Amino acid sequence: MKYLDMLEKLGVIGAHPGGMGKTRKLIKAANIPPGCKILEAGCGAGETACYLASAGFEVTALDNRPRFLQIAKERADMMDVTVNWVEADLENMPFPPDSFDAVLAESVTLFANIQNAFDEYFRVLKPGGVLADCEIVLKQDIPQAMAQQITDFMDLDGLYKVGEWIQFMENSGFVVKQPVERTELWDPDQFAEGQKVDTSLFLDSAVSQAAAMYFELMISNFHHFQYGMFIGKKLDVKKKI
Repeated sequence: MKYLDMLEKLGVIGAHPGGMGKTRKLIKAANIPPGCKILEAGCGAGETACYLASAGFEVTALDNRPRFLQIAKERADMMDVTVNWVEADLENMPFPPDSFDAVLAESVTLFANIQNAFDEYFRVLKPGGVLADCEIVLKQDIPQAMAQQITDFMDLDGLYKVGEWIQFMENSGFVVKQPVERTELWDPDQFAEGQKVDTSLFLDSAVSQAAAMYFELMISNFHHFQYGMFIGKKLDVKKKI
């Protein structure tokens, strides 16, 4: 069982780095005001999307895993907030160009083809729109054998340093705010507010083995990683003419 399959099976509410505290910080750093039309790419179980809706944003939230979306919809109903939930892949989003004022991604771009994902974020943003993306990054080189073990389990194309992430964004057309803020991977605020997991699910040997693999890899290698808050702007080229 791969990492994302484990999260879906467990119904984990929020697994993005830094938790909701860093979500609020990211939105503030990107200067995304309430009322704007925002897309959360890879919304998972809806923790961030529901928070955004409660804070006054017009929210569309996309994920390609039906169980996550079902949990997200139940959460929205419980919080009495409105979110437009969309089941789709973030590398091929069903939105016309120039649809959103902002795109928010939290530890999801890493699990896609990164360049394709940034190309899609850029496409669906309006001119002048902003991308705010919080991702796990390499802060120092990691032994190749261990890197391969992590990418295999997490189903990643690779592990990248901040400069490589910036290059991906610039390749898609973004102007990237620098310096990129970086914080250590483990943080007291990182866990989902109200996180509950049905512990009986760990009786499934595939789930328990995947969880053990995750903690073994992270505990052994967390010093190689940190997370970066990337903010990119899609310039309004029309204003330059």
